[in-house]
Amino acid sequence: MGRLSTLGFILQFIDLLIKEKSETGIRGIEEAISSLFGSKKSKKSPYIEQSTGKKVKVRIKEGDRFKDLEAEVINTKPKITVKRVVDIDDRIENIINMIRKWGTDYRVRKLATRLLTVKCGDTWCIKEKDWEGEVKFLFDQVRRNVRYVRDVYDRDTFTSPLRTFFEFKAGDCDDYTILLGSLLYSIGYPIKLKVVQTRPNKTWNHIYLLVGLPPHRPTKWMSLDASQPFQAGWEVPKELVIRAKEYTV
Repeated sequence: MGRLSTLGFILQFIDLLIKEKSETGIRGIEEAISSLFGSKKSKKSPYIEQSTGKKVKVRIKEGDRFKDLEAEVINTKPKITVKRVVDIDDRIENIINMIRKWGTDYRVRKLATRLLTVKCGDTWCIKEKDWEGEVKFLFDQVRRNVRYVRDVYDRDTFTSPLRTFFEFKAGDCDDYTILLGSLLYSIGYPIKLKVVQTRPNKTWNHIYLLVGLPPHRPTKWMSLDASQPFQAGWEVPKELVIRAKEYTV
């Protein structure tokens, strides 16, 4: 996350200027399973590994339900915006604005729904209204497809969620937060951002998501820190936290 409280540092936001185009026909999920879950074409059925550790067989069909979205992103020149911020609140406001912007973009909703509408035989792999199952599944796919990589040297760089997922396939805690936050926002989940300063850092140094469950009337807030190699629900140990702050998106 970098030096959050340093005055006058430059944020570089990368957006997409993508022209709308009609969807191509969706012919199935074989290549989608290959790209999403690391499975190759085989006589054996591929598997989806969920947070529970269980393996579920998936029926193979032809086609790639993400090919059109990926092509739009990679073939479009990015828009770069440079902005100065003065403090942590100003910085987080920019992240929140990115999540709100991309969370209402039809392409992000398309990605979220295509990730969730994979079938296991004749039924959905993630059951309808299994709120926690949906959240954990999206979290797992972000973890599986996006590798942690630091920002440009001495610059904080925020990337649009589609470009993070399809083109770079990499990012830091800011990018994970924007990507996963946009996906969840697009399908109706209330989310918060949590910023922490951990030992021995001298300023705010980490950010991750909190998601409300159930989404229509939350009774708990699950932590989602996709930048760490742990399952959904893991959070920075309290003994390491010097201070923390939450922001509602």
